[in-house]
Amino acid sequence: MQHKFDAPVSGAVAESNYKYAIVASPTHPDAQELLAFWKSRPSDGIVIGRDVPSRKIAKILSHLAIHEPVGGRLDFKTRLAGNSVRSRYGSDIKGKLMSELFDPDTFRHHLHMTLEVLDNDAPLILDSHVVSGAVERLHTEVVIMPVWPPDRSSKWVLAGFFFFQ
Repeated sequence: MQHKFDAPVSGAVAESNYKYAIVASPTHPDAQELLAFWKSRPSDGIVIGRDVPSRKIAKILSHLAIHEPVGGRLDFKTRLAGNSVRSRYGSDIKGKLMSELFDPDTFRHHLHMTLEVLDNDAPLILDSHVVSGAVERLHTEVVIMPVWPPDRSSKWVLAGFFFFQ
């Protein structure tokens, strides 16, 4: 599966574009750690409250956000966002809808990919860049994976945001 996307970044440096591609495996060491955590998950899946937070992934907890599907899976509400995620968005995104965080085109792409994660019950890795002309402003790897909420009612997603310097 290879998706590529290129869109203007609203509110960013003039003429910045957000570009991403789905990749087979992460290169960022912390993203690799989160994927290894997924691969070693219990047979009944990762459950928020039981498996996350966990000492196994303590050093990357600040990079994680948990999103709950709402409105018949037409959007996702942020239930929790670590300090690193808050820094990326410039404020706490807890309680925010995915549709509030992105312009409409970018939101549609993110929604589609997030639903693929839930429907395929498998993680997805994005290599993401914000570029302004020939200058890269931000390079991030994002690992999105399905998880169970504490009541195991319907799957949520856990996203890890890992920044390259």
